[in-house]
Amino acid sequence: MPFPRTIRRSTSLGSVLPVLLLPLVILSLFIANLNLIFIMFQNANKADDRHEPRVIEETSMKGVMQQNEILQFNLNRCRARKPKEFDVTATFLQKGNMKSPPMLNVSTRPGGSMRNHQVVRHLANKLADSRDDETQTTLINRELFNYMANNLIDTHYPGVEYYTQYAVARLGLLPSTHIDPLVPGFGTVINDVLSFRYPLAITPCSKRNSDRTKSVFIAVVSACDNLQKRNTIRQTWKQHFKAVKDEGLLEIAGFAFILGLPDNNAMQQQIKEESQAHADIIQIAISDNYKNLPMKDAGLLSWLHANCADVMDFVAKVDDDVYVNVRNLASFVHSHHQSNKSIYGVGKPRTGWPDRDGKWAITYEEWPWKEYPPYMLGAIVLISADAILPLLAACQTTPMIHLEDVYLYGICANKAGIRIRYATNPNRALIGSIIRTPTTCELRTLIAWRPDHLDATKVREIMQSSHLLTDSFYRNTSQCIIKSGAVNGTDVIADRTQFVHFTFN
Repeated sequence: MPFPRTIRRSTSLGSVLPVLLLPLVILSLFIANLNLIFIMFQNANKADDRHEPRVIEETSMKGVMQQNEILQFNLNRCRARKPKEFDVTATFLQKGNMKSPPMLNVSTRPGGSMRNHQVVRHLANKLADSRDDETQTTLINRELFNYMANNLIDTHYPGVEYYTQYAVARLGLLPSTHIDPLVPGFGTVINDVLSFRYPLAITPCSKRNSDRTKSVFIAVVSACDNLQKRNTIRQTWKQHFKAVKDEGLLEIAGFAFILGLPDNNAMQQQIKEESQAHADIIQIAISDNYKNLPMKDAGLLSWLHANCADVMDFVAKVDDDVYVNVRNLASFVHSHHQSNKSIYGVGKPRTGWPDRDGKWAITYEEWPWKEYPPYMLGAIVLISADAILPLLAACQTTPMIHLEDVYLYGICANKAGIRIRYATNPNRALIGSIIRTPTTCELRTLIAWRPDHLDATKVREIMQSSHLLTDSFYRNTSQCIIKSGAVNGTDVIADRTQFVHFTFN
């Protein structure tokens, strides 16, 4: 029967075809999968090649970022403790011998636990060994600054030797090998103090008339625009020079106002005309500003060393607002002319703490220590002639800071082995600050005093009234009455012609 036969053929075909097609499908899928796997493998390799540097780069950057975060944390912590310790300033960069230090950042502490002075000496030696390598010099400055930030701040001042090594390494100073040191034992020449130029100067000191007559050079440190102060001195205590000379009390080896260079040609012309009129100006070819006072002192010492060293007993160095009792200056020179390398000044030498703000500010980088060496205020100083050379030699071999008194009468005086002496009561001899005119009996025992007033007119009035009183006393038109301790209570009139004995410690 057809119907049943047809059904049987369709059923057989339907059973056989799936069996035949199944291997083909499996083979096709296998081939397709192999191709897909190959393509994926290639893409994977390409992806690896493409992303491997990025992975390495990301890993490196992550490490750098972590290091920067650590450095920034340390920096912020240090800044919170010492707000100004990272101010980097160049000070007194000597032409041809100094260069500005690089801007530096704080890093971790180098060098282990070496003593402060050992590390400073170590870094100074490294700088000397590699001073021709700019990169290495920068690295050493960075290393030194990092060490200072973590170890030297607020430690005790270690002395002039280690200060010198520290400053040399900090500023990258190079020795002036072509210049012979004035005193060989003082070390390497750093500052060329023998090459100052003097656009204006007085004549060299003349030889004294007699070995028995004592001689003094008077140097008045003045600013370029202080013409009125200079004229006040010319009209007051300078007028007494002739009297002490005529009476054989004292020879004035020289007198000069010490100036720098103004910042304009018009003022320079005025100073030139002033010098021609009075012949009492020594001008040093440096900018005339407060921070250059140590350079001004070095210029003065250099001029004195070259022109007056053998013909004077003392140098009286005063500011242009100081009144000098010339007769008592003569008395002092006669009684102290045998002083050996001494500086006499106002009050007991002080140490003090560095100011980080204001007129006398100094940065932590310039001076990391918590105190200064003992120093004397420089408004009125009397310097024995034999101290000029060693003091100048100390300036020649010691890096400068802008604080005149600390530098010259502290650091350099200590290096030069100069004794610092100060007046004691009842004869104080020198007064660095007075707000009135001294009495007749006070001026009888004073060598010099400085009117201390913000009003320039008031200072001039005290200077002029001091002169009138001093002039009157030595002309015997006014007297000093000394209360007697005798039983009868008789008062004694002070002898104006008698030398006063001054006691200094």
